[in-house]
Amino acid sequence: MMVGKRRGRRLIAYLFDVGRARPKRTPSPAQLAAIEKATREHQARAAARRGYTRTDLTTPTDPGPGWDETTTHQEESTMSNTDTNTDTGTVPIVEGGPGAPTRLTLTGREQRLAFLRTVAAVNQAKYHREQLDQLVVEAENAGRSEDFGRRLAQQLAEAEDQLAAEDPWRNPHALTHALAEALYWSPGSDLAAARVQQIGEQLAHRWGVVLDGVDPETCTVGIDPAFDAAAAQLAVDRAVVRARERAIAETLSQIPMPEPTQDRVVAAVTAWYDAEGAGTATPHDSDALAARLEELHGHLSALDLAQPERDQVRFTVDYLWRDVRQVDLLDTPVMVDPGQEVRGRVPQLLQAFAEQRIAPAEIGAEISVMTVEDQQAVREAGRAIRAGDEVDVRLWPGYADRDQLREQLETYARDAVEAGREADYLAETELAPFDAALVGINDDIEDRIERMSVSHDQLLAAAEAAKGLAPAERHQIRAVLADVEAGVAEDYELPELMWVDERSKAQLDTDRSHRQAAVLAQTFCREAIQAIADGKAQPSNAHTQTLEGVLSTVGDNLYSVASGSVDDAHRTQFVKDRTELGRALTAARVYAETKADIRELVDTRARQAGKLGRGAVEREQRWKTRTTEILARRDDARAQQHAARTARPRSTKTCATRVDRSAQTTSPAPTGARTAARRHYTPGVER
Repeated sequence: MMVGKRRGRRLIAYLFDVGRARPKRTPSPAQLAAIEKATREHQARAAARRGYTRTDLTTPTDPGPGWDETTTHQEESTMSNTDTNTDTGTVPIVEGGPGAPTRLTLTGREQRLAFLRTVAAVNQAKYHREQLDQLVVEAENAGRSEDFGRRLAQQLAEAEDQLAAEDPWRNPHALTHALAEALYWSPGSDLAAARVQQIGEQLAHRWGVVLDGVDPETCTVGIDPAFDAAAAQLAVDRAVVRARERAIAETLSQIPMPEPTQDRVVAAVTAWYDAEGAGTATPHDSDALAARLEELHGHLSALDLAQPERDQVRFTVDYLWRDVRQVDLLDTPVMVDPGQEVRGRVPQLLQAFAEQRIAPAEIGAEISVMTVEDQQAVREAGRAIRAGDEVDVRLWPGYADRDQLREQLETYARDAVEAGREADYLAETELAPFDAALVGINDDIEDRIERMSVSHDQLLAAAEAAKGLAPAERHQIRAVLADVEAGVAEDYELPELMWVDERSKAQLDTDRSHRQAAVLAQTFCREAIQAIADGKAQPSNAHTQTLEGVLSTVGDNLYSVASGSVDDAHRTQFVKDRTELGRALTAARVYAETKADIRELVDTRARQAGKLGRGAVEREQRWKTRTTEILARRDDARAQQHAARTARPRSTKTCATRVDRSAQTTSPAPTGARTAARRHYTPGVER
């Protein structure tokens, strides 16, 4: 029936017909007894967590003055609540003298994060233990205690095996799961209780986070007031920079170059690494970082190196130091075979083709840098997909997809920023005991910790074993993870050049051209609007909006031209937009003097855009030429290697005593030629 209207819509109520309803089921005495028993058990456990015994629950107490007595109100200050530590998750407080308690302040990002993860672990263990208690009661009531006990014993055995094999410190986020599991099983497992004790000792030693107890029912989290968290944080920050310095030293020692040259490079880097005062820079001290980089370049510049080796050494240093702003990427060495790089992206390309999100011509352009054999394998898979067959798109399992790795790193960095904010909130906010006990239970914190733990392991595994990555890229992944975890920036961004493959370098070079074009367009719009504002006549609001729209259109055209779109179509469009701007200025009654200034500004910026655009086109062509030369050298080297493998030595009957010369003449290329080719591209360096 309709019971009313709201905002013109009828409200309908569907009435319940008691006459047709099935009668309620009356619980049996056994069910009522089971419910009462479970309720008493739950109340007893809840009381035990707050310091009451089962006897206290049944002992009668004086209810206080009755209704027939007059209550005397005493206006006194309320008693301070100092039992905050009895509820897991609250930030601990300590007595600050005879007065009110003083709240402990968590110092440093890492201590706050460790506290957050520990609180989440204890809360999770307590929550799941309460669920286990309920399951035990249900099993007892259902008469399945023995079966439930057997399954529980099996789960305990599996958990102990995992606890014994798992390293809780393998990454910063694995601690939460390891501690929660150990606490959960500690009441019935000596191994789990010992693991809780070990983790607690490490937490106290590393970050001053005190884990009081090994029983999830009574365990609390606190902070050691005597712990120097600032010094611990400083050590972590310095270790981040030190790890990058060590990565540079290790990568330079792996660069293929003549042994005497490599010895000199390693000696110079070692002297820089072990210099007096080294190891004191932090990621937040830009001046100290710049000084360290300049110092290393000074050591390397003093070495007598051939130009190819010098270029590769300098680029490796700048790349791992995250500072390639002054590097011309067209002059950098080739460190990854373009065909090997595509292997990692083939699964995504084929999946997109199967879902009709990419045209065959686009895939053809992507795989054009691969070897003939690899291209044929991709085309066969594409034909099978088109025919409707089931195809395993992982044609080369284990190869790194740099696009996916970068996306995973970006997600990890965003999660780290959010985790830092959550840790700050927990440290700086006085949460009620009930709210604090829910931290890390079925919330974003729990999901984020689990996601970051999995991502950390996957990214480290890729750095260790993924195929197709250059040694420098493996070090870069580890260094980025360390940067993210240390919180080197509030809004962390990945390095400008994350990978050293040709595709990534060309993309960054294009992005640089686009940034220059964007600056030019924005500068033009700002200057034109300012010129109009400084003019004698002020356009109306309507005309101002029109002018801003036309100026924005001209700016977009300047951006396109400066980015490399210098064809006749864009020139024609620019002339039209410039003419439209003149009409808009006339309609707004802008003085002729101001119009002339704006026209001159348009022409000046147009010439600059044309110059930038021609430079962008030239660089794009140079990248294409560079890629063609790389592929030619690679294919030639492969052909020579194939010829060397398949060539037969001369018959021993005709030249039995000159086998050494026969083998020498079948060499694919003179030693000098091979060395020269290796300076530009080393086959297999990325494997």
